[in-house]
Amino acid sequence: MTTHRFHPASASVAALTLLTAAAQAQTLAAPAVAAPQAKASAAAATTLPEVTVAADKDSSGTTEGTRSFTPSTVSGATGLPLSVRETPQSVTVITRERIEAQGMQTVSDAVQATPGVSTALMDGRGESYSARGFGISSIQLDGVPMTWGSGWDAGETRNNLATIDRVEVVRGAAGLLTGAGNPSASINLIRKRADSPTFTGQAQLELGSHQRRAGMLDLSTPLNADASVRARLIGKATARHTFNDRERVANQLLYGVVDADLSAHTRLSVGADWQNNDSSGALWGGLLPWHRDGSRIDWPHGFSLAPRWASWPSQQRSVFGTLEHRFNPDWSLRLHAQHIRNANQAKLANPNGLLDAATGSGIANSRVQYDVERSQSDLALQAQGAFHALGRRHELVLGAQTSRQKFQGLRTHGGSNNPIADVWAYDGQQPEPEPLAQPELSARNSTREHAVYGATRLHLADPLRLIVGARITHWQKVGEPAAFNTAYTLRHPHVVTPYAGLVLDIDPTWSAYASIARVFNPQERRDREGRYLDPVTGQNLELGVKAAWLNGRLTGSAAVFQTTQDNVAVADGRQTVPGTAAEQAYTGAKGVKTRGYELELVGSPTPGWDVSLGWTAFSSRDAQGQPVNTNRPAKLLKLFTQYRLPGTWSALTLGAGLDWQGRIYSDVKNPVTRAPEQLEQAAYALLNLSARYQFSKHASMRLAVNNVLDKRYWANVGFYDRLTWGAPRSVVLTLNAQF
Repeated sequence: MTTHRFHPASASVAALTLLTAAAQAQTLAAPAVAAPQAKASAAAATTLPEVTVAADKDSSGTTEGTRSFTPSTVSGATGLPLSVRETPQSVTVITRERIEAQGMQTVSDAVQATPGVSTALMDGRGESYSARGFGISSIQLDGVPMTWGSGWDAGETRNNLATIDRVEVVRGAAGLLTGAGNPSASINLIRKRADSPTFTGQAQLELGSHQRRAGMLDLSTPLNADASVRARLIGKATARHTFNDRERVANQLLYGVVDADLSAHTRLSVGADWQNNDSSGALWGGLLPWHRDGSRIDWPHGFSLAPRWASWPSQQRSVFGTLEHRFNPDWSLRLHAQHIRNANQAKLANPNGLLDAATGSGIANSRVQYDVERSQSDLALQAQGAFHALGRRHELVLGAQTSRQKFQGLRTHGGSNNPIADVWAYDGQQPEPEPLAQPELSARNSTREHAVYGATRLHLADPLRLIVGARITHWQKVGEPAAFNTAYTLRHPHVVTPYAGLVLDIDPTWSAYASIARVFNPQERRDREGRYLDPVTGQNLELGVKAAWLNGRLTGSAAVFQTTQDNVAVADGRQTVPGTAAEQAYTGAKGVKTRGYELELVGSPTPGWDVSLGWTAFSSRDAQGQPVNTNRPAKLLKLFTQYRLPGTWSALTLGAGLDWQGRIYSDVKNPVTRAPEQLEQAAYALLNLSARYQFSKHASMRLAVNNVLDKRYWANVGFYDRLTWGAPRSVVLTLNAQF
């Protein structure tokens, strides 16, 4: 009996099965041959006519189990399942093999490994991301846009990758699918699914520096006899101290998904996950730079002013469901719904003041606790298929999305500044914030976004394809009166975000492309008269060439890009918003322009050798020619390679990585002398080494040393005029078993 499952390539698999069965039947039905003639006719009796099978490429894009750094398809730029070479934009996919090869644990680890993208540690809440000079605000989960970070949120950037199959990063404007956002990059996190027709599992144990310990269990199993219903359960727990004094972080997750083939053409996937991020001794804002006389403080690496009770815990719960139906080989429909809830209770101490070099006094911690809740509900419908016109076959995607996000922040605890008598003798013992008689509403708002979009790939000629599309977005945010704002309504209806890309196949290996995309990004900054700034608008242009060698196992690209934006918020000197004590006023800068280029090579040049190499350089300036966002690196080199030794040493794989970034700085004023200064970090490189030994098909061990040379560097400069140390050398041992 043949069991039919829903799969993008099911028709091709069925055809191959029938052809194989026919070949076997033909062999069995051959007449018996007399013994004297057997030798002479053996070849004729067993040789079949040559059969050619044409199979559609797997459009699912799943990377788990492929053991490859290169994906089959990527859809994060246009919604169409295209190869990297066919996509007219800079795209990087961090596959499951890449995640495991580099021992990536969190979303930030994957983002940091992506060419052209940088991460910066802020404080206890995690990292911020940037690309091409601007922060990344466009995040997708299974292709559905969502919003991370609303001032007090924490933990999302440190969510674990155990549940993620791959991370797709599209650099430049990605408004066609994400709507509002900076022209920096879009990050699409694709969850794992329950695809195994047999019982399989993976167990993992980690031990490392700073008392790191972690355990993970990943189980997949069929739930009925023909495996048309399958389940997957993933659990993981991690705990470690950080390099900062008294700081400890922990994460627990539980993820479950059930995939059911309702028919040969219909598949249902439902699941839920829970993640908990906990911490103690959490930093808020970083280290103060100045002594009382205006000189710089030479802070020891890992020094912390956070009390022992300071924490930035967060919880995330989500449920999701996806229904996919394939009407015929050309057309399919996908309905996706999800609900995500985040919460945290940030109990924090914010250091302020100027340090007396002689006595160690002069710094005090303000004490506060914020309780934050954020929920988001999404519904997305997408139709995808092909049509014929003018004698050629073309592709089309149509979609509609709606989402609503609710956010609330309450200040529940407070207290006066608590002085630190001598910072050099500070052991983290300080009074905790005290409950307020009446919690103070810090912020409460609701954001709605409704959109429809469409894109088509037109095959104008055998070597020439045009992708055109547009998104129409209705965006609205309503805020209630609160401590940090008056009542407001920001409404931007019927915003059109067009997209166009042209791809020319030069030969079977090389292609050239050009693309243009519009920028639309609402903002909540206010000017010196208290008015909200208009949305950032502009366009992103990109030209490049791409290549695919060795049947797509090795890909390369080179691109030049230019982004022009208007209404970019820049600080209006020391002006404040009327009616507020210290809210910085902003003005909209015209003609902010970013120009740069990128180079990328990823894949397997030879069997056993994998490599990922990326170089990015750009410059961002305003209309007056002044640099902007200088606390983001404008030059980045990302390299990782692994090599499986040949012969008797084939069980050993050696890996090496190098991350280099150019100088970053922030222009500030010395609070004592009032003279202009720069908080800066010179260019630096981090070297990482690893070795993986495969004991058997089912067991392996990996040893990794990160920041091998123990480079000391500031990971962030100028965040609220503070400095944040980067991570020192660390060692992690991972034991992995599959069954």
